[in-house]
Order: sequence, then C-alpha cells, then structure tokens
Amino acid sequence: MVACKTRYDKSLSTWARVMHSIRTRLFLVFSATGMVLVLLAATLYQLSFERSLVAYLQEREQQRMEEVAHRLADYYQHYGGWPSATEDPREVRRALRLPRFLILLDEQGELISGEVQEEREQRAVPIRYEEQAVGTLVYHPMQTDITDKTDKAFRQQQWHSLALTTLAALAVALLGSWVLARQLGGPLRRMAHLTQAMAQGEYGQRFQTHRRDELGLLSESINQLAHHLEEAARARDRWLADTAHELRTPLAILQGEIEALVDGIRKPEPEQLMSLQQEVVHLKRLVDDLHDLALADVGSLRYRMEAVDLAPLLEEQVRLYAHRFEEQGLQLYTQFQEPLWVEGDGTRLRQLVSNLLSNSLNYTHSPGEVRVKAWKEKQQIHLWVEDSAPNVPEEKLPHLFEHLYRAENASRNRQFGGSGLGLALVQRIAQAHKAEIQVQHSALGGLTFSLQFKEWVP
Repeated sequence: MVACKTRYDKSLSTWARVMHSIRTRLFLVFSATGMVLVLLAATLYQLSFERSLVAYLQEREQQRMEEVAHRLADYYQHYGGWPSATEDPREVRRALRLPRFLILLDEQGELISGEVQEEREQRAVPIRYEEQAVGTLVYHPMQTDITDKTDKAFRQQQWHSLALTTLAALAVALLGSWVLARQLGGPLRRMAHLTQAMAQGEYGQRFQTHRRDELGLLSESINQLAHHLEEAARARDRWLADTAHELRTPLAILQGEIEALVDGIRKPEPEQLMSLQQEVVHLKRLVDDLHDLALADVGSLRYRMEAVDLAPLLEEQVRLYAHRFEEQGLQLYTQFQEPLWVEGDGTRLRQLVSNLLSNSLNYTHSPGEVRVKAWKEKQQIHLWVEDSAPNVPEEKLPHLFEHLYRAENASRNRQFGGSGLGLALVQRIAQAHKAEIQVQHSALGGLTFSLQFKEWVP
C-alpha cells in the first residue's frame, strides 16, 4: 500500500509539472484557439451554405415557374383562351399539364385550376400574351426545410465533406499547436534551466541558439548576463585572494618583527621601531584604499560637487611631490593654463592627482622624467600625466585600472610600488566626475594618463 501510494504521489507530481509547464500551456492555448477558429469557420460555412442552398433552390423554382408561365401563354395562344371553370378539375389540369399545387387564375382573377391554401405563402407569376396579362400562375414557394430527395442527398454530401474538412483542419491545428509550442516552450525551458543554474552560482553554461527573433535576443542577453556574472565572480574571487595576500604580507612582517623583539632576538632600537612604523603606515594606507574603493564600487563614496579650479590644485600637489621626485632622481615638468574650472569635489580631485603622481613616482626608473600638463580646449579641460620608462605591453593597458593589478615588467612590486589600488580609485573618481580617462604609451617611453573634464560655466 505504501509503495502504491508513493507511485501515485509521484505520478500526480509528474502530471502537475507537465500541466504547469509553459510548453503544455502554450499547446493548450494554441490548440484551443485553433479549434475554436476551425469550428467557428465550419459553423459559419454551414450556415452560409444552408442559406445559399435555399436561395439557389428558390431561384431555380422561380425559373421553373416562369417556364411554366411561358408554356401556359402558348396554350392560351393556341386555344384562344382558358378552359372553363365548370369542367372537371382533373381534365383541366391534364389539359394544362399542371400539378395540383399550382394555381391558375384568369385575367379577372377567377380560379381555373388548383387549390388555394391561404395559410401558406404565395407567389404570383404573370402570364402574358401580346404584352397583355391574360392570367396569373400562383405557387407556394419552398420552405427552408428541403424536401426533395436529390437536394437532400446533395446537402448530406456537403455536410459529409465539411465534417471531413473540419476534422482535417482540427488535426492540422493540433499538430501546428504542438510544433509551435515546442518551438517556443523548448527554448524557454532551457532558459529557465540556465537561469536556475545561474541562481545557484553556475555561470559557465551558455544557451546555444541561432534564432533571430525575440527569443534569440533574449537568449543572447542571458548569455551576456551569464558572462558578466562569471567575470564578476572571478573578479570577486581574485579580489578576495589579492586582498588577503596584500594584507598577509605586512601582517607577517609585523608579526615577525614583534616576535623577534619579544624573544629578545632584536633590541627595541629606533631602526627596528621605524621599520614597524613603516609597515603599519603601509597597512593603514592599504586598508584606507580598500575602504575607499569599496565605497566607490557601491556608489557610496561621498562627493561634494562645486566649482573647482584645477590649476592651483595641480600646483599644490606638484609642490607636495617635488622633493620626493628630486630624491628619486626624477625631473618633474609642469605646464598649466589658468584658470581651469571644472565641477567636482576638491578633496577627491586632489586624491586623483596624488594617486597619478604617486604612480609615476613609484614606477618610473631613475633617471627619468614626469610631465604634468593641463589646458582648456573646446569647452573641455584636459589633464595629462606622462612619464618615462618602463613601459607596459599593449595588451596589459586595459588591466591597469583593475584592483590590485601589477604589471610585472613595469617593476610593479610591493618593494617599489604601491598597493595596486591607486589607479582603480583614479578611475572611480573620474567616472564620478563624468570625466573620460585613458591610458596609452608615452613618447617618453612610459605611460600617459589622459583625463578629459567638462568645463564648468557659471
């Protein structure tokens, strides 16, 4: 009993899934629509056929009565008049060759032959001889009910043909509904499976289709979404791994130095404490950059937009870095136009310029040079920061704005470089100011970072 109940429950569950599937619903909708249309068309055709058949039979009867009227006119011409009403009705009908249901009236409207039935509809056909009415042929038109055997057989044959045609049309409608439901429901079901896999974190699957309709566009959009989610998942994993690696190194150094001091291996001399302080400063800078970048990624980094003149801001940052560039053996050249008004946050713009200068300071070989230029052109404010060697391969340029990215041949390591987050922050700040930022090879042998702001007009 338990096994039977289990199988019964499974069959009900399977039946419920089938009935709730989009393919089944589409098939039922298309089939119902097709059957309704076919039956409606068959009904309309049957009604039209019945009316047309009755109209045709009545028209044919009218023509026959007109032929009878012509024959009676010939009789009138041949005998010079109508038989007397006092004669035997049978002999009169035999002479006139008229059936009993036809009524013949003379020119005065007197009955010559036939039996008048007042309760039935009557139609009259005039009998003319030499353009004069010499009598009237009266008959009862056929009713909507067909009584003639030949006509009944013809109607039955038409009904039979209509039934066969209707069944064939219903079969075609069901087959077409099944094909159409399969064509629409199959891709939708595969899309549902793909999106379910994406919801579970499986982004590697793709929807293979060659359709050019809306379903094809939808499948391409789902594929693009899966691709972006896969890239985002990889970037997240890489971000977490790189962040853990970046934090692990200074923490390991601090741990080793402190353990050496605790164990008495090293004495707390100023040099040792200075080394610890440098690692703490590096760690704090890394954490601050991570925090700012995380806020920028979610759009929570605050900006206080106002009119800012870039010229004095650039001069201020250049003065702050001038001594460090000199100690590094780098020549710093500047060329600014004044004024250079933009709409932005002064604090974030200082951070942007500082990160660009720090990037050139950390990664430019000595001896070398760095050039900072800013000018106005066609209501646009242009800012360039270019440096000398080393360079970065062309295929690695787009990755420079990624989190914690370091180009190995550019000596971007932890000893000579920064945290690998500065350029990512530069890009986020530029995007927040609706500025275009690009990186390309410099004529000096290094890199050129170019930004383009919209000029602020009061």
